Parts: sequence; structure tokens; C-alpha cells
Amino acid sequence: MHLRLLGRFELRHGDVEVRLAPMGERLLAYLALRGVSPRDAVAFRLWADHGEEHALACQRSTLWRLPKPDGTALVRTDNARVRLADHVEVDVAHQRGQAAAWAQGEPLPPGLTTRGFTADVLPGWYDDWLILDRERHRQMRLHLLERMSTWLTGAGRYGEAIAAGLEAVDAEPLRESAHRCVVTAHLAEGNLHEAVRQTRHYLALLDDAGLPATPSPALRRLVPLVSRVG
Repeated sequence: MHLRLLGRFELRHGDVEVRLAPMGERLLAYLALRGVSPRDAVAFRLWADHGEEHALACQRSTLWRLPKPDGTALVRTDNARVRLADHVEVDVAHQRGQAAAWAQGEPLPPGLTTRGFTADVLPGWYDDWLILDRERHRQMRLHLLERMSTWLTGAGRYGEAIAAGLEAVDAEPLRESAHRCVVTAHLAEGNLHEAVRQTRHYLALLDDAGLPATPSPALRRLVPLVSRVG
């Protein structure tokens, strides 16, 4: 079983997509992101607008209605706790594992690519309980993309370094550290004009957002030719 939370919700059993009711999707997503959880805490989070007894009843009904591919439960429960079954693989957990396994100072692992770190967790969902988990994953992938860009620049793989930095810029256009990664890669490749253009693009974005369009000391040290927009 494979549960996808990046970009959209999708549960697959081999090559077959498993359909769930909306609250079934939310229950699986919650458990995939939060791990083993008290039953009452899950009920109060997912059915926050219900009374205590009603929320617990809704949880029991949702658990009962979950499909059981090949007769195997997707969720394990006991009297006090509920958790995702061990055989359900989750893409978010896989990415976190990849990021954690890349030790500082080590070469970029062969299976770690920018392509896998371009999506947010369930971007079309607006549940209050999801906000923190989404932001936690977003920050992880932004830092990882910047780290990849820095390592690739040091390895002389400038095109890949720029692509990784631009992925971080695309995810957060006003994030200076992402722009600095792109600028650094351009400078390392000997493209001063590209570095200046990227810096001016960043300053223009700040200006459009009504923020001070002045480079930080760190950015000014990289591109001293640019001190303001224009």
C-alpha cells in the first residue's frame, strides 16, 4: 500500500487506486503525519465542530467504513490509540527519511534529486490541523533544496545547482537564501550578468511586495554591483 500526500491525496494498492470517503482520507492523512495518536485526540481534531460523544461516534463510523484491500486493515486500533498500519508506505515519511539520511559533509546521495522535492503536503486542503504539518514539510524541503544547490555548486554541477535553487525560489519567491544559492551558482560558473539579473529580480519582488528593496549584507557581499532596484 502506498499513500501519497504530496501534491494530492492518493492511496494505491499495487496498481489500483483505492477510493475513500472524504473523512476516511482525512483520518489516514492525519495518522500518516502525526503517527500513533490517542483516539480521543484524533476525534476532537477531525470532528472539532462536534461534541465529545458525537466526535468519537464519527470516528468509529469512519474506521468501520475504511476499505480493507486483500482483507487487511489500513488502520490499527486499541482501546486508547490509533495508528496507520505498518504496510502502508507514506511518501512524506520517505522524503523525511531521505533528508535525514544525508549527513552533513557527505556527497549528495544518488537517489536524492530535486524532482522529488517540489510539492507541498495536500495543498488543496484547508484543515486547521494540517497547517503545522504542511509548513514543517515545506521548511524541510526548502532547506534541502538549498543544501543540494550549495553542494552541486561545490561539485561544479552548475546547471543542476541553479535548478535546485530555482525550485526553492519557486516555492518561496521572497526567500533570500534561495536567491543567494542561485546567485552563488551563477558566480561560480563565471556568469556575473546572470548573478546581477537574479539579484535584481529578487529586489524587484521585494519592492512589489512593499518590502525594503535593499540587499542584505550577505547578498551584497556576493554581488556588490547591485545596491538597489534598477
